[in-house]
Parts: sequence; structure tokens; C-alpha cells
Amino acid sequence: MWSTHLITPETETSSHYHFSFVRDYALDEPDVTEILRNGARSAFLEDLEVLEIQQRMISSTENPPTIDINIDNAPIQARRILSDLIGAESGISR
Repeated sequence: MWSTHLITPETETSSHYHFSFVRDYALDEPDVTEILRNGARSAFLEDLEVLEIQQRMISSTENPPTIDINIDNAPIQARRILSDLIGAESGISR
């Protein structure tokens, strides 16, 4: 089974989250499709609840603290690259 997750910003505090799952087994078994669909939906809705709470906390706190963990390495690097690019455009370096 493969999954794809694409997140695109909408506003400063919201994003569109697109995801898909594909499989190459039990294609003729609608029960398997339903079980996988319901599992993905449940997991997404749990994540959504947590993300909405996090956004409310971030929005209500000036300079909210962050805790970086190893799994966050790619997004941290992406934010640094974006910060550097934005700084280069505006003549500000980090």
C-alpha cells in the first residue's frame, strides 16, 4: 500500500491537506476498501483535532516555543531554506 500526502498553504493559519492511498491487493474486495477507507479517515480526523488545537495555541501565544525532534528534520530544513530565500530577497541574512 502506498500513500501520498500533499499540504498546500491557504492562509497564514490554514492549509489544504490532500491525501490518497492506493493498494495492489484485494482489489475485488469492497470490504477491504471500506476498512482501509474508514481507518484512514479516523486517523486523519484524530490528527485534524490535534492540529487545530495546536494552531489555536500558537495563534494565542506571542513567540510560542518550539520543540524540535529528529522526525522534524526535513520541515526544519525547509523552513531554514525558505527563511534564507526570503532574507536574500529582502536583503536580510539570518
